[in-house]
Amino acid sequence: MEKICKRFNTIAIIENTNEISKKAAEDLWRSLEKHQGMREERNQANIQSYNNLMNKLTSLFSNNPL
Repeated sequence: MEKICKRFNTIAIIENTNEISKKAAEDLWRSLEKHQGMREERNQANIQSYNNLMNKLTSLFSNNPL
């Protein structure tokens, strides 16, 4: 173990790895947040399309064109 510590600066390696891990986690989180926002917009568009379709079908069934 002593030879390893003399040959490599293990504390610096660990600290560097921790910083890399933190940066990767931060980048991943931001990416997920961006995709979540896009997903919510797409869901709202789908809901609106569905509502429009239901209104059109209701209108056709009742013979009242929009």
